[in-house]
Amino acid sequence: MKNTQLILVGGFLGAGKTTILKQTAARLKKQGKAVGLITNDQATDLVDTTVLQGSGDAVEEVSGSCFCCNFNGFADAIDAVTEAIGDGGVVVADPARLQKILDGTHATASYIMSKQFDESDIILINKIDTLSEASQGDLLRQTAERWPKSKVMLASAKEGEGLAQWLEAVTKAQPVGANLAEVDYDIYADGEAAYGWLNATYTFGESDGDYKAAAANFLQMLGNDLSQAGAAIGHVKFLLQTKGYQYLGNLTGEADTATLSREAAEADAVTLTVNARAEVGLDALQKIVLKAIDKAFDAFTPVDTSIRTLIPGRPNPTYHYDRVI
Repeated sequence: MKNTQLILVGGFLGAGKTTILKQTAARLKKQGKAVGLITNDQATDLVDTTVLQGSGDAVEEVSGSCFCCNFNGFADAIDAVTEAIGDGGVVVADPARLQKILDGTHATASYIMSKQFDESDIILINKIDTLSEASQGDLLRQTAERWPKSKVMLASAKEGEGLAQWLEAVTKAQPVGANLAEVDYDIYADGEAAYGWLNATYTFGESDGDYKAAAANFLQMLGNDLSQAGAAIGHVKFLLQTKGYQYLGNLTGEADTATLSREAAEADAVTLTVNARAEVGLDALQKIVLKAIDKAFDAFTPVDTSIRTLIPGRPNPTYHYDRVI
């Protein structure tokens, strides 16, 4: 069996991790390398897993807890896709949220994000296509000053910019995991508990409805309704699969950040998968999401539904590092 490298990609909600993984997998395959991907979330029915499986790569999912709290599940997933001999740790950063942390104006989840950056080998600032060159330079400088032990890099997963340089850096043989941070898990848990989590799946009967219009309307309604409710959006993503196309919607931050893409695909049934993370109570989140689904997909008849809501519990890591050797 060939030895392979394990690359760990972390980051807060909406930073662009899945897009980077998909783009990176495609680049590695062009180099003639086999790729395995492992997704993680607190709940099942993940849009990310389905999207990545569409690339034809080996994909495993560890759900129900974070990797650190289910390390054995993570190890089993690694065994299922590869034999790992080394790793590189990268934390992906959304520039708007990163700037708020640097300015001290992001309160709710700033502790979680700061600890991720504290322990990173590489901080990859994504979405630089949304910044001017001057803003890119300022953010790069401020981040490097705040986290001097981490290598700071810029990228745009959407445009493909900077990914080749990041991939070259992260796949080089080098010491990793040397930055350990003290974590107060009570504060960490409070940050996670501020967000309601909802995963929903709908299977619809055959319909002559306009799938693209329904997907666009759903994304707009959901973004507007969450904003009107004063619910800070961590990340909302959905996947509408049909027998001809699939529609992938993303919403991070404000409603005007919504993106919707379409690509050819074949599914056995018309299904909608929604993963919503927002700073609002579970009852309110469920009411907002289901209302948007009912309105946007009123021309479709649901034949099966599954709805799960949760607030992540206090982290309880399987293992702890006590020192760097």
